[in-house]
Amino acid sequence: MRSYNQKATIVKMPDETYRLYDHPTDNTVIVSPGLGRVVAIGITQGATLGLADAMTPEQRMEAAARQHLANTGRGACSITSGYLLVKPLYEFSYTCQQREP
Repeated sequence: MRSYNQKATIVKMPDETYRLYDHPTDNTVIVSPGLGRVVAIGITQGATLGLADAMTPEQRMEAAARQHLANTGRGACSITSGYLLVKPLYEFSYTCQQREP
């Protein structure tokens, strides 16, 4: 099992605030909507017996991951894949170009 940093990095985007967890060596990051949004997703899912989908779209989660990379000096890195890990968490992999000496 991969171990992510326990402390979340907060990224504010125009649509909402996200929490991100960086893996120290795997070039992956987990993205979660802010706590308020997570609670709203849970309430909506429970109230509609899972019929309503209140999930934040993957594109917004990926945009938060890209912003996080830029904020942490990895703006030249590219997201290579992403998937729903467990509602409402997405995991994104990225790759970075090696700098020439």
